[in-house]
Amino acid sequence: MKFSHSLQFVALSLIATVNFVDTSSLAQTPQKQGGTARKTYPNIAFLEQKHDVGALIICLSDRDEVVRKDAADALGRFHDVNTMPALLESLKDPNWEVRSHSALAIKGLFRNTGDTMGHFERRSSLEPHFADPKDTRAVEALLKLCDDKNPYVRRSAVRSLGAIGNPIVVSTLMHFLTTNDNVLKYETILAIGNIGDKRANNSIRKSMFDENPDIEYASMEAMGSLAEASDLSLLLKKSSTDRSRYSGQIERAIHKIGASGIEPLIESIPYCDYFTSQIIFDILSHSSNPVAFKAILTYSNRPNDGLRISAISALGQRKESEAIDELVHQLLTGDKVIALYALNALRSVKDERIIAPIAKRFVPTQSDFPYSVVVEILNTIGTMSAKDQLLFIFNSSHGYYRQRVANVLASLFDKRIIPWHVGRLDSQMVQVRLEAIKTLSSYKDASVLPDIKKLVDDPDISVRAAAERAIREITAVKPDKSPP
Repeated sequence: MKFSHSLQFVALSLIATVNFVDTSSLAQTPQKQGGTARKTYPNIAFLEQKHDVGALIICLSDRDEVVRKDAADALGRFHDVNTMPALLESLKDPNWEVRSHSALAIKGLFRNTGDTMGHFERRSSLEPHFADPKDTRAVEALLKLCDDKNPYVRRSAVRSLGAIGNPIVVSTLMHFLTTNDNVLKYETILAIGNIGDKRANNSIRKSMFDENPDIEYASMEAMGSLAEASDLSLLLKKSSTDRSRYSGQIERAIHKIGASGIEPLIESIPYCDYFTSQIIFDILSHSSNPVAFKAILTYSNRPNDGLRISAISALGQRKESEAIDELVHQLLTGDKVIALYALNALRSVKDERIIAPIAKRFVPTQSDFPYSVVVEILNTIGTMSAKDQLLFIFNSSHGYYRQRVANVLASLFDKRIIPWHVGRLDSQMVQVRLEAIKTLSSYKDASVLPDIKKLVDDPDISVRAAAERAIREITAVKPDKSPP
């Protein structure tokens, strides 16, 4: 959409007092056009803030290319399909920067969460009005822009086509996979990956090992949405050489393959390193296919290695009773390392059956007793049997661990631990007295009132306040008058 200079001048003059700034305040050199120096420029930031779409569209025809470029950027951030005709017309601008920025702005008119490469940040408080995905006006215009003489414009066009995600463009984009312009090739691979079309998979597979690190990265990123079962061997090879750089991409690609069927994943397990085996066993742990559970059981009984550890960890996510039985078996019969992994896998299991085996394998008096995990598991179970075991651990512990177990018992409202907390009211440390008051108050038990009342005259003002507050909370609770 083009406007004559006279019409543009009249329209912009109407808002000059608020939307224009003097060039001296912008520290810009006034440009001369037609022999006269220009003294004012449209304030694009102000127009954007005021959501003045009409004025911004007019600015697309401004005589200054910087103004036109900034106006295109601003319009892209509105996510308003009504600006599409003006932006499409701006693709014909004589200045390559304006064409490039207009191409990028157009992708902001489409809803596409898969665009990971610089999608326009939404700044407008107005509700977005995205274009219909079936609207091909932008696609057709951007495809023509792919033949632009300027490489930056071509790259912007390809990026926007990838963000829009229409698969009809893939056949055109595939021609750029053999270009010598590495930046264009990079954008093309990402675009095809974002579209999710597998016609270019052979070329992208080769690029996974490209000498150019950017091309290699783009290919790995694309494989996250394009990977097929036949790509597993390449992904495993990549994991062994570049795991630190591409761990996220490898994980997404394996999940993509697993979504189509778990059989290829199971077949690849013997060739996995520890990292990829964790990903595969995590997928198997959430699969309803009986074959997945069978594979987990098989690998949990192999000789000690990373595959066995990954399988044991996966058992903790299964809901079958056989999974708990197998973890208990690993806990009692495995060596120290295996037993600890089995114990960790039992964190999410809320079943009284595991209390006795844990108590048998791990004795609190041992120096390597895994306090944190055992206490967490017993706290999760929370039954009387779990409380009894926690009390046993409490009586066998000292220092920090003893205090931690006591706090867990208090959170389970086990009254057998009340005397220990009452004893802490006599501590010389203010913080300890405060913690004891808070814990005893949570019981809402009137039997502790005499002990707490002693601290109403405590020399520390915070302790006195805490004691008075605890007394009010306990006395506010009505006694249970129900018949025994």
